Amino acid sequence: MATAVHSAPVALVSQLAPIAPPPAISKPRLSTTQLQSWIYESPSFESTKVGYLRAGALVGRSIEPVSKSGCVRGWYQIDPRGYVCDGVEGVTTNLDDPTVKLAMAHPPKRQEPLPYVYGTSWGATFYTRLPTHAQIKKIEGNVEAKREGLDKLWH
Repeated sequence: MATAVHSAPVALVSQLAPIAPPPAISKPRLSTTQLQSWIYESPSFESTKVGYLRAGALVGRSIEPVSKSGCVRGWYQIDPRGYVCDGVEGVTTNLDDPTVKLAMAHPPKRQEPLPYVYGTSWGATFYTRLPTHAQIKKIEGNVEAKREGLDKLWH
């Protein structure tokens, strides 16, 4: 008995229109020093996360913070929408920060299928589901003893 398979049309990457570069920003900007900093729907950590900034990303921002509620240095409204807390999760208005400058020197290649540099670890244990304590001990050994040893090195 034959079964019919229906699927939606698929466009090849080569058939898609090229991605336009981001527009020039003429207002104050901010960035982040972390791989990922959350963008919130409203100026509150309790609001919905609507996106994130990557290290070195430059976005237009409000001239002054719109609020300082729960954020010592202030919540900035950013383009095209959302809010970030300056000084938390790597967010910074200091575009001369060394991490920001380094990340800006290697911007994403927006026209490529994989726009960022990616890395792979060939030595770390990869779990496909949350392991039990017994599985961790069997695969990784005495994790607590290793942690205590690292604590001694760091302190």
